[in-house]
Amino acid sequence: MDKTQRINLFKKCLKNVAEESMGGLIHFYTKEALQGPPNGCFVQFAGGIEGLACDIPIIWLSKEEIEKIRKIPEFFEAKEIGSFQAYFGVSDEDIEKMANLTEKIFTEIYNLPPNYEIIAEYTINQKTGIRIYPDGKEEKINWIKESLLRKLKLI
Repeated sequence: MDKTQRINLFKKCLKNVAEESMGGLIHFYTKEALQGPPNGCFVQFAGGIEGLACDIPIIWLSKEEIEKIRKIPEFFEAKEIGSFQAYFGVSDEDIEKMANLTEKIFTEIYNLPPNYEIIAEYTINQKTGIRIYPDGKEEKINWIKESLLRKLKLI
């Protein structure tokens, strides 16, 4: 997966959720992240037509990564939540900024190589969603069921 493919994937998911009046969630992650924190790399967004928030849980970050993310002006540390957050509107320009920021997080904060692969998941109705694999394959998922199974470490 090259940079252009990833940025297009980020924009597609961000745009789909940004157009949803009920809002939704997006997770971008490496396959190792399925094992739970602090394995792999993980970035999430939440929101809808009012705007999107980028959220990176501190539990996923090393001390070095925390120092790097503190230098990115879009982010602030939400200590009460235990994450770094950035807020955006939903214009095409904002979607472009979020996609490029996501790429920056994976390459400059997580220090992944130029050909890293990402899995994307998003939901647009708080129950069902779409998972997109690095090869472009898409599948429908039951977001609530999968979240519970992950918490129980059954998948």
